[in-house]
Amino acid sequence: MPNKPDFKALLNIDSSRLIADQVVDAVGDNLEHFKTLLELCFSEKYPVSMRAARVISLCNEKYPTLIIPYLDQLIKMIAKSEIDGVKRGILKTFKESVDLKLFTNLGELVDICFEWLMNPKEAVAVRYYCIEILTKICVIEPELKNEFITVLENISFESSSGMANLAKKMVKQMQKH
Repeated sequence: MPNKPDFKALLNIDSSRLIADQVVDAVGDNLEHFKTLLELCFSEKYPVSMRAARVISLCNEKYPTLIIPYLDQLIKMIAKSEIDGVKRGILKTFKESVDLKLFTNLGELVDICFEWLMNPKEAVAVRYYCIEILTKICVIEPELKNEFITVLENISFESSSGMANLAKKMVKQMQKH
């Protein structure tokens, strides 16, 4: 059996797409390699942790079944993370390429997204992904729609014009459906 690649060393090199793609190729469809990458994402300091989160997203695009056993665990892990790049990378993965119906406890993801969305100190990109994820969840769980609209309306009064504009746009979209 070949040696496991040194993902940490690769991720320490730089944040280029070339390196990220090399790590994705080294992970392949190997569940143990993917688990190692997840561990790096949540045990290493910035920037390795953030780069690992990006590679997790890229792996999920190429091998979408690798992440499924870890979905609920990932919610708990990002809730504890203080690294914006890790939060952003995992939320991006959830938003873009994970069927949200696969979570066994979608409520935890809803809670985290609402918490971060309502926190003006949270990074704009993290809050943006929370809006996108909650929009998708409202399709699955329509009873959340009114609460989500209320939160979005409150956000639309913020000083950040980008976040306020997105919130107003999403309120209109939610009210149409």
